[in-house]
Amino acid sequence: MINLDRLLRTIEAKYGSLDKPRFDFVETTLRKDPYALLREKISRAAEVEDLTDSNDDVCFSYRIRSTDGGLLLRVSMVGPYFVLTRPFSWGAHGRFVEPGEPREGLERQITEMCLQEGLIQIDRKTCEHPIEMPMFKTEPERVRIFNAIFTDTDLLPWE
Repeated sequence: MINLDRLLRTIEAKYGSLDKPRFDFVETTLRKDPYALLREKISRAAEVEDLTDSNDDVCFSYRIRSTDGGLLLRVSMVGPYFVLTRPFSWGAHGRFVEPGEPREGLERQITEMCLQEGLIQIDRKTCEHPIEMPMFKTEPERVRIFNAIFTDTDLLPWE
């Protein structure tokens, strides 16, 4: 289980403020590309497509395809966090892959690679936790930790 207080402090530190967040770290992090080796490792097991959108994302978003199916991996730029979802079809909502749930094949491989990189898998309950922080696209009453550490989208990908 993630320490919520520590996570909130990490979010505030990265943005400089929860009341008036700065997003300048996104371009800097994109240029540094700190997960290039992870992406390369994953590409040896499956096809990887970078879907990162610097207009909405505060994470690296990777579509991963193999004979096992597909996954969407999000690795946060805010801290060492990741989530994995299995879309029902691309462009549709999907199933949230919870930490510790039994995995096979591609889910297991990707999770192990992320954990070996020192990343922490965030659970759904933590992602859905409300946070008072203005975003560009998400209505203020709908902002969740997921929005603050992964992407500014009004609907969570598994809703």
